[in-house]
Amino acid sequence: MLPISRCILAIDSGGSKCDAVLVRDDGTLLGQGHCTWNDPHSGRSQFGSGRSENSVRKAVLAALGDIRCDELVFATYRDNFGLGKLVWKYTQTLRFFNATEHEPILFLNHVPEGIVVIAGTGGAVYCKWRGRRPTHFDGLGPVLGDAGSGYHIGLLALRAVAKSTWHPRHATSLTLRVMQALNLTDPSLGRKNLVQFSLNNPDRAEVASLAALVDCEANAGDAIAQAILRQAADAMTETIFDAVSSLGLAEEEFPLVGAGSVAVHSTRYWEHLCTQVSTYAPRAIPMRSSLPPVLGMALLVLQKYGTDEYARMEHRLLEQFTA
Repeated sequence: MLPISRCILAIDSGGSKCDAVLVRDDGTLLGQGHCTWNDPHSGRSQFGSGRSENSVRKAVLAALGDIRCDELVFATYRDNFGLGKLVWKYTQTLRFFNATEHEPILFLNHVPEGIVVIAGTGGAVYCKWRGRRPTHFDGLGPVLGDAGSGYHIGLLALRAVAKSTWHPRHATSLTLRVMQALNLTDPSLGRKNLVQFSLNNPDRAEVASLAALVDCEANAGDAIAQAILRQAADAMTETIFDAVSSLGLAEEEFPLVGAGSVAVHSTRYWEHLCTQVSTYAPRAIPMRSSLPPVLGMALLVLQKYGTDEYARMEHRLLEQFTA
């Protein structure tokens, strides 16, 4: 065991996965943990698999390893996931640090304020601007909202596959890819197994995981997949419009920060979204970071509790992190 004076345990829990990092207060990375929805040790939660206690526990234990420290800062978005007793075993003094979901993302992109567009498993738009009270739009879950999210894209893909044989105009390369991904390829069952899948209340993370297949097929030229990405991006654009209009930002210059797997990894989705936003907010400055938000959480806490110059701590942490 390695005793250390102060550590930061930062957690990013989402709809599909949980990331955790353990960082010494000088920016040295001590441990990393990761648990996704399809990990056998993950658990389900009405707020997303990455927010289940099992998923968070696995990521946290992997990050902690056998490290012990005198003081531990436990940094999360919402609560301690019932892991207080577990974490106490690793420290003599436990402090809690809470941030809203958009703060680490802004910090990671080196901007103090702006509009954060989260298009991951779920979908939401967060606004922080010039001393006004931070607000957010959507994030209502897959039944009431999450417009433009990975789940939205996955659902559109399922619907496209379900009717792909109705007429040649519905034909799509998504059919085979989606059926294979869901292990529904038994030809004797036709599309009955797809209907059954939809009625079995599948984990929304599993549906959202299909967004990556849609992006792949769209880039390969499939017209249906391309249309799905445009439809989802347009839906998110509507939410952004509400945010821009409510804050009166149509004529102002502001950062438009993309986050979440869809916004960060689907260039086709992001570029279409930015083009649409430019029609009503021409001075918006689009930006994305490929670094995970958990690092933004850790850096946010390091700024407050760090023992070294911030720029040095940031460089040290980012240099040591492995995706």
